Amino acid sequence: MQDNQNQEFTPEKLLVSYRNWFYYQENKSLKIAFSPFAYFKHYKTVVKETDIFAKPKTEIRFSAFAELQHTFLKKNTVTHRFFTEYRWFTADNTNVFRYRQRLGLLLKLTKHIELYPNEEVFFNINQSNHFFDQNRLTAQVNIKITKHHKLETGYTYCSKNQLNTNDLIENNIFINYTLMFSSK
Repeated sequence: MQDNQNQEFTPEKLLVSYRNWFYYQENKSLKIAFSPFAYFKHYKTVVKETDIFAKPKTEIRFSAFAELQHTFLKKNTVTHRFFTEYRWFTADNTNVFRYRQRLGLLLKLTKHIELYPNEEVFFNINQSNHFFDQNRLTAQVNIKITKHHKLETGYTYCSKNQLNTNDLIENNIFINYTLMFSSK
């Protein structure tokens, strides 16, 4: 593998992304959101030595989702999210319509800490030869720092369906920071 430790946070190149979201929640049962623009720079997952030198792919993405939320035992929530996205890969002008469905359990541990195990499946609607895309199992911890600042961290086990090869298994650790603005 390359020795990029002097230039990079990790020795391997990772996904780079920018995404903005707008949320609307009229009541506790339904959350609606859309992302009018997202930018992704995908580096190829290194499976063989030549993958190290592959050029990254650029993707532009537009997304929207609706999430049903059902509270139980006063503070815990079952979530069911229906998600659709349009993905445009600029290098080869490929367009993908993808549908995602997530089922999760949001467990409030303290006033500021939640545990959120969930499973999400992905389907490529307009690709009959690659309909099932991936399955993600996630264990996530949400930490509310202040009214406007939140951290999400956790682990995701991801099984990706690869064309003409075996499934690709990824083990991902993530940290997300959210800055929230509210009209209330």
